[in-house]
Amino acid sequence: MTGEQLFQTLRLSPPDDPSRLAKTWENGTTDGIRTFVAFEDGALWLYRRCRDLGVDLASPRLKTLGEWLTSEARRATAGNLLVDDTAHQVVAILHDVGAPHVLLKGIARRRWRERMPYVAARSTADVDILVPCDNAWTAWHALRDHGYRHTGPPGARTVHHLPPLKAQAGVPVEIHTSTSRMVWPDDAWARMDTTAVEAGDGFRIPAPTELLWHAVAHGCDHRAASFRLRFWISVSAIVASGAPLDWDCILARLQSPEVTSPRRAAGWLQAALMLAGAEPPSGLTAIGPPYPLRRHLAWRLRLARRGALETRWGIRLREEATRMEAGLPPIPIARDATLPLAARRRMASHLARWRYRLWRGTARGPEG
Repeated sequence: MTGEQLFQTLRLSPPDDPSRLAKTWENGTTDGIRTFVAFEDGALWLYRRCRDLGVDLASPRLKTLGEWLTSEARRATAGNLLVDDTAHQVVAILHDVGAPHVLLKGIARRRWRERMPYVAARSTADVDILVPCDNAWTAWHALRDHGYRHTGPPGARTVHHLPPLKAQAGVPVEIHTSTSRMVWPDDAWARMDTTAVEAGDGFRIPAPTELLWHAVAHGCDHRAASFRLRFWISVSAIVASGAPLDWDCILARLQSPEVTSPRRAAGWLQAALMLAGAEPPSGLTAIGPPYPLRRHLAWRLRLARRGALETRWGIRLREEATRMEAGLPPIPIARDATLPLAARRRMASHLARWRYRLWRGTARGPEG
């Protein structure tokens, strides 16, 4: 199994020859796949793709990997169902106190899963829900009255959501007043409320364009950590579903203060489109070049096979490679680091980048 074959498996568009791709799994090596997929949080996604492509996960060569993928898929599914139950409880409470709402992020995507098959191919850990500023504390206290406990320090909150709560079942719940630190609450509510879709059971969810944009803005908010499968699937599944999207709106927002780097966000979004099997819209490549996803997969899979993905040096290799490709500076050095320690860490970053350049210069493949 090569990085390219892994890419072809994960991509949501039909492969040219599904049976041949399935055979590469049954006949090739799967060394490092489990480590790689665990780090990328892509077990549920890979499990579903293997199932849809006809990969026999029970074959002798794939049995160990197949058992692990099946176990992880069941665990993620059970967790998602628990989040669904909590969302029903939260929405019912908000209706009781007359607080308007729109579901956000993972729980909103799950309500689209019948029309966007792969949009739920990622574990969802919490319930995020947007309410107007005037209703935020009413909603928060209503949840507290129903047994939801405050999990942060007294008075803790961010600029776009109130202090976190947790349901009796252990599922975190966040009452949002905005979708981002860079969007005024009134603007965020107007944007979501005017386009929201009724999803049954009293649920209101973002329309596809807003659902996609929030996934892009949230995914790109993690800098180097944004370049993981768990963030890309949120966007790829929406695009692959064929849902109508306002690309003019998305392109305009890519060049707004909502993203810290339009160029990096454009490259990240193009990688998500590659996984969806879709061509980038006109104007997206003009903002920035695509992030080299195939090379990304090949490099991380190589590290995983060598048992280095989570070692100290492997983490340096992994992160500096991503930062290089994304146009980010080397890994920051802690302010309290001594001068010798700072020098060693800076040297380690330079060595890691040199090692990656050396591999990139000899790598074969679409982006090698």
